[in-house]
Amino acid sequence: MFLLPDPAFAPETRVLRARELWTVATREPLLVECRRGTLWVTAGGEDVVLEGDQSRVFSSPHPVVVEALSDAELTLRAARSRSPLKR
Repeated sequence: MFLLPDPAFAPETRVLRARELWTVATREPLLVECRRGTLWVTAGGEDVVLEGDQSRVFSSPHPVVVEALSDAELTLRAARSRSPLKR
């Protein structure tokens, strides 16, 4: 599990291969940006599929689990407030 201790942490970019998982725990709202590929993101019972250039803020106190449905690149960053899916 990847821990994000500081709400002002630097953005973290990672490449995931298809079916690879990344779990992130933070107490702050988290913006997940899918830069390419397809991701399935779940947090606190909320499931969202993101494709290239889509993003979503997750503010659940539960860990965020990201699974690549295809080879994908994503960026995680602190978010100030919850926002709907960006297209």
